[in-house]
Amino acid sequence: MKTTIHINDLMSCGCRNSIHQGLGLLPGVYGVRVDPDRLEVTIDHTDETSSSDICCRLRQMGYTPADGSDNITDNNP
Repeated sequence: MKTTIHINDLMSCGCRNSIHQGLGLLPGVYGVRVDPDRLEVTIDHTDETSSSDICCRLRQMGYTPADGSDNITDNNP
């Protein structure tokens, strides 16, 4: 599964490391790509973790996922 989430307050280097570490703790997450230029994070994961779980974790870490379902893309086969 692949989920892309737009983040309102995404910056560069420090955010990348923090997001990689924080989302990597979720069960089933096996890949995280952070694109500060596009203000988005793409997460590769199994069905053990949902996009809601990912957004919740991002909020716990101090990041703000953009409001609206059009800002979360689930690219699941």
